[in-house]
Parts: sequence; structure tokens; C-alpha cells
Amino acid sequence: MSAVGDDGHKQMKHVPQPPHGRLGFPPQMQTRPSKQLKSIKFLALATVVAASVAASGCGNDSKPDLANGKTLFIEKCGACHVMARAGTVGTIGPDLDDAFRRARIDGMGDTIEGVTLEQIKFPSQKLTPASLNMPADIVEGMDARDVAAYVGLVAGLPGKDTGELADIGGGDDGMSLFKTNCGSCHVLADAGTAGTVGPNLDMSKLDVKAMIAQIANGGNGMPAFEGTLSEDQIKMIAEYIDEVR
Repeated sequence: MSAVGDDGHKQMKHVPQPPHGRLGFPPQMQTRPSKQLKSIKFLALATVVAASVAASGCGNDSKPDLANGKTLFIEKCGACHVMARAGTVGTIGPDLDDAFRRARIDGMGDTIEGVTLEQIKFPSQKLTPASLNMPADIVEGMDARDVAAYVGLVAGLPGKDTGELADIGGGDDGMSLFKTNCGSCHVLADAGTAGTVGPNLDMSKLDVKAMIAQIANGGNGMPAFEGTLSEDQIKMIAEYIDEVR
């Protein structure tokens, strides 16, 4: 911008410039890489989810029951999701340790809990066949909160559970292996499981040999457990089902 001075000559008038660049932001913030944009979008979504969860819990000061949360996660979710601290190895749904590892590193445990609770209530329905999709409200009410709290505590966290949580799951007997790896998809009265994705095993007519082959190789929407479970573990599950159905 120019102005006319006392001597009749034009003089340039200094116009202050933004201190950090064309928009007043530091240069590194004026163009964000795509990964940063994705992180910002995730954080914004997570903040909304967390606020929604907090609002829904207004007036409820009781703490989540983490032992109940772990027990229900193993029984209802373990056949579909990997989560190391729960000892689950399901492959139908996302690996929860991988899915939440970045959030864990960033100290976003409360966000993990909130996102998990929303996913329990409103799961994605994109898998084919539709029977593979996670049913809505697979756990409800306080049970859902307990499961979400447990996932928020341990997903993506190295190491092993301690204290009371260490005594839940992880058994090597047939019933424990069945609950951890099969119970969220199958009904079996003796194990107390009520999954509806796969067949009701109380009604199954397969012999032990056929069950071993089915568990090892999968098929018809069921994942193969060969390589995930040992031959002895697969055999123990098959023999347990045959004994109690």
C-alpha cells in the first residue's frame, strides 16, 4: 500500500504480516498430511462418542465390574475377536489389539471404552453372509458397560491380566477352550453359551472325528482354527462337546 509524503513522492506503507504464514498459523499446520487428517477426524468422532457415553451414564456412580466384563467378553465376543489379555483368538471380527493399539499409545483408554460401547449397540452389518455380522446388543445394560470397560482397560496393552482378572479364562480344559473360542457363536447348554451365529451344538449329530475336522478346517462361515489352536486343544473341544451334548 502506498501514500503521498510531504515531498510529493509516494511512500510505501508497511502492512504487518501474520507472524507464522499466510493464515496466521504455523507453516507446518497449514497443510496436513492425510494421516494427520485421519487422526483429527478419529479424535473428533471419539470425543463425540465419549460425550454420548458419559451423558448416558449420568446418575450412575457405580464402577464397572471388570471381572464380569472379561467373563462376558470371552463368552460372547472371543470367538470373533483377538484380544491377547483375554486369551481370545477369533478371526471373524477385527483384532482389537491391533485396532486400538495407536489409541492405547496415545493414552486414549476412555475413548476405547466409549467406541466399544457404541459398537456393541450399533455394530456394522457389512459382512456376507449376514449371519457373520455381530448382532446388536450382544450384551446389554450394565453387562455392555462392563465389557466395554474391560476392553478399554486392556485392548492393545502388552502383558497379562493380574489379580482377580488373571483367574478368569485361560483354562486348558475342554469347557474353557470351548467358551473362549466357540461359545460366542454356538449354543451349548453345559457351557452356558448362547451364540446364534453357528449351529446349536446340543442338536449336533457330528461324531468326534467330524467335529475335529470342522474345527480345524472351518467352512460355511466358520473360521479354521488349525494353526491357532493345537491339535490337542482341538481334540479336547471336540471330545467335550461330544460328552455333554
